[in-house]
Amino acid sequence: MMNTERLNALIAKKEVVKKQLESELGELKPVLAKIAANPMSALSLLSGGAETLAPAAKNAMAMLETLDDITHEMGELIADLDERVTVLEQKYEVAA
Repeated sequence: MMNTERLNALIAKKEVVKKQLESELGELKPVLAKIAANPMSALSLLSGGAETLAPAAKNAMAMLETLDDITHEMGELIADLDERVTVLEQKYEVAA
């Protein structure tokens, strides 16, 4: 796969994961808002909502790790492209 195609695929994948993460965080927001509104009831909210909160938090963490992996791969690809541009610039300077 050409580098530009690979970069476009990574960008598309990153957008999909980002939307999934936003969805998961949307599920966590109501619980976190209740905790913020009444910190004293945090223990009862967490113990009562653990079945909902734990899987959503776990999914969110997995998605953040996926985004980190994609970002790292994109960085490597961009560095590779940058090296190629530098080589081409040097060849152009030598030829000129």
